Amino acid sequence: MSKIAWLEKNGFDRYTEDTYVIVENDTYSIKEQLKADGYKYDKVLGWHTAYPNKEYTHIVVNFNQICEYSAFDNVVKYKLEAPEYIEKQKKKFLPTESRFEYFGEEGEKYEGVKATFHSQKGFQGKYGWTYIYTFYTENDKECLVWFTSSMIYNEPGSAVELSFTVKGYEEYQGEETTLITRCKIK
Repeated sequence: MSKIAWLEKNGFDRYTEDTYVIVENDTYSIKEQLKADGYKYDKVLGWHTAYPNKEYTHIVVNFNQICEYSAFDNVVKYKLEAPEYIEKQKKKFLPTESRFEYFGEEGEKYEGVKATFHSQKGFQGKYGWTYIYTFYTENDKECLVWFTSSMIYNEPGSAVELSFTVKGYEEYQGEETTLITRCKIK
């Protein structure tokens, strides 16, 4: 495939060789709108387009900053440092303060924690399908994340009561999250 064809197919402007990468903490919840607006998704870049919507915050990335093109065999490859470069550029625009705090003490069990079911995602891993459930505590000060093979049938926004053990703490996309395990939902 020629370089121009690759640029057009992969969300870059064919003349400037630029793409506009969305800088948002949660693009998953708006992915359908992004598709409708002509954005493309890529594991390295995230959601991006050659023609940005002014509704979102973007960083401009030039093809030559992250890719290499071989005219000999018409192949485009990402540079090894491309993912790190993109994350570094995005961090300049993301809020540095987390809106959440860590919940409880690691290893401790908690019962009757009132929360709101926020989202469900999943991925295929080496041990099968894994679900990722996100809950916000009643006061919206803590974000609880549960990785499990169990499927639950709650609608986003529904109120739940949780019993769980705090597994650990992690920062994800600039937000402080509490990892939980052995979760039971009422």
